[in-house]
Amino acid sequence: MTCWKRITALVLVFVTIGMLVVTTHAEIPAAYWPIQAEYTAALEKNDGPGIIKAVRKLEALYPKPTTESEYLQLAFPLQQAAAAYEKQGNFPQAAAYYRKALTCVEWLDKNVKDFYDLIQGLKSLIRHCDVQPAVYTLSATPSVTYNAKHEPASGTYFGRCNSIDSGEPCSAFMLYTHFYNEEIEDFAWLLPKKTENYLLELAWNMPNESLADLQNVVKPETKEYIVRNLQYLESLDVPVIIRFAAEVNCWSALPGTASEAELKKFTDAYIAAFRHVAKLADEYAPENVAMAYAPLDISNWYADVMDFYPGDEYVDWIAINSYINKASKTVGAVGSGTDAYYSLGLYDNQLTKIQHIVEMFGDRKPLFIGECGFCYQDTEGLQTTGYAAEKLTEFYTYVNMVYPQIKAVFHYDNDMDGSLYSIQGNEQVSSAYSKAIRNNAPMQSTLDGKNAPANYRKLETFSEKADTLKLFAYASYPTEAPVKVTYTLNGKKLTAGTTAPYACSITAKQLDKESNQLIVNITCAATVKVLKYTIQVKDGVITATMKP
Repeated sequence: MTCWKRITALVLVFVTIGMLVVTTHAEIPAAYWPIQAEYTAALEKNDGPGIIKAVRKLEALYPKPTTESEYLQLAFPLQQAAAAYEKQGNFPQAAAYYRKALTCVEWLDKNVKDFYDLIQGLKSLIRHCDVQPAVYTLSATPSVTYNAKHEPASGTYFGRCNSIDSGEPCSAFMLYTHFYNEEIEDFAWLLPKKTENYLLELAWNMPNESLADLQNVVKPETKEYIVRNLQYLESLDVPVIIRFAAEVNCWSALPGTASEAELKKFTDAYIAAFRHVAKLADEYAPENVAMAYAPLDISNWYADVMDFYPGDEYVDWIAINSYINKASKTVGAVGSGTDAYYSLGLYDNQLTKIQHIVEMFGDRKPLFIGECGFCYQDTEGLQTTGYAAEKLTEFYTYVNMVYPQIKAVFHYDNDMDGSLYSIQGNEQVSSAYSKAIRNNAPMQSTLDGKNAPANYRKLETFSEKADTLKLFAYASYPTEAPVKVTYTLNGKKLTAGTTAPYACSITAKQLDKESNQLIVNITCAATVKVLKYTIQVKDGVITATMKP
């Protein structure tokens, strides 16, 4: 479920760009050499402050680089300064210097030679270091709505593919079938035996994940099969989202080279197949069936999520498949572009991993987690129950808080190829799952309409009648150093949780002024973020605004 192609190539290119500086001497000013010597000495000693000091001198020497030589002399040192800041735990500065390095490398990529691999790594490092801490609260109204087919009026759907008789509440269910080889109706016995409404995610998968599979979809003789199954889905008493041919951006059959022509065969075939099914769904299941484009969070090295996108006209939802395993192939170093790209090691952050897809589509389509999993045992003996439970808790705590665009979450409650993901198969992971969904108010609010509407929204967007303001904080950095959050209201420190999501409640009684000042201090290692809010109360309406 993770694409490993070209990890070695990416490691090598991070080293190669540093070597290029040594071989480039044209138009180098005399002032460069003592700075270069200072920088090299600091680099050899792994002296972070020394590296930063020397790099700042290089920046002063070339405030506005214009030549190949100048860009080469800056690119690798800027990257090393970023890594030095990252080691110090100063993540805002790390992100700033990775950006500076990226600017240089993008110029070199355009004007000198291909640095595609290095660009991928730097962009990934920026995503992981450029965390924007935020404070959230619960609201009766969602902060993001799309008026999409089957979109919940409030809250977040949640479910699994093995929830039958589990005793676990759910508002959604996931069913797997193979396209053409299987009839969906034959799996009706697997559907939950409940009278209340729920959302059904149908994973209509390609049996071989091949180009031939996709080409088969549009053949005239296949139409009868598609129509028959769509008509069955239309007859169900529950809303259905078809997750068609999932993870196509990472199928093993995709080209292993940068051949645009070979990749285009796949993208054209996928888009044609998806559009064909979408058109038939509109014709034969117009009320009950919505269509979801479902990429994996990490693409094939040469492919991009947008390469396969069928178009807004044919897509109702975006589904993201995303998994966490204890990192088995990490480089293990701060500043590793490979670890950052694949979200491994220090960069094992599932929320950052899906960020680019949410940003890509979140302004036009609702999203859901098509499947997610947290492996606790594998054939290599690398996975651990504690790690799986920790990551599951983190993901289910924050996924619909940080990303209100995500309207449903489905857990892959199965085992595969010797790797164990089944919640029912592990008491600690099962307990973590139960606790996480119970503590997620927007998920609970979708259960049969019995709970009050609940949605997460950023505090500075809150304005409604409320007796209590429930606060939560998010900040996650690529380090093992803990995050600490303190809340201070009108100069008085408030009691708050010491672990994620750092919950704190403010009652109407505590808001005894018409205008109250809330300060939230979020720290991690050498990174400090102070968020200031004014909270006004008038006629029972609490309104929060952020101060500069």
